[in-house]
Amino acid sequence: MLFVGLSEVTKGVNPPPDLASKNPMVKEITRQLLLERINDFLHTSSSDNSSFLIIWDISDQQELQDFSRSVAAFNDLHRRVPRSNKLVPAVLGGLSHDWSGLQIADVIANYALHSICIDDGMPGGRTNKADDFKVYLKPMLERDARNRLVGWKRW
Repeated sequence: MLFVGLSEVTKGVNPPPDLASKNPMVKEITRQLLLERINDFLHTSSSDNSSFLIIWDISDQQELQDFSRSVAAFNDLHRRVPRSNKLVPAVLGGLSHDWSGLQIADVIANYALHSICIDDGMPGGRTNKADDFKVYLKPMLERDARNRLVGWKRW
């Protein structure tokens, strides 16, 4: 499972439509930043023989096709690297309420967010969820040969 954060909006190539407009489209900007982070992770990852697939909670079929097209054409000119060959160029999508795998990912991400909020003293974090994440969920996440969490990074 790969947990990805966001960075500056100014990075990247093939900017989404209306990126430079007064009202940029949040979903498209987020998608661009997500691809930059995933691509960077895969280029620096030590797992040479792995393949990674983006799984997306979609609202409609057109969104999945647009996202798959974005992944297939992605090229990060900020870091001057092409899309990693480890990243499958199509996105698998579904509705989370119909797909238990996405529901589980949502639960893990929710508990992880509460853990981060508590650790950083941010409002809204629930101590019981933060504790449950640290005791039950975080130890179960995938680790590499050096016992570091795979795909886990705080920004």
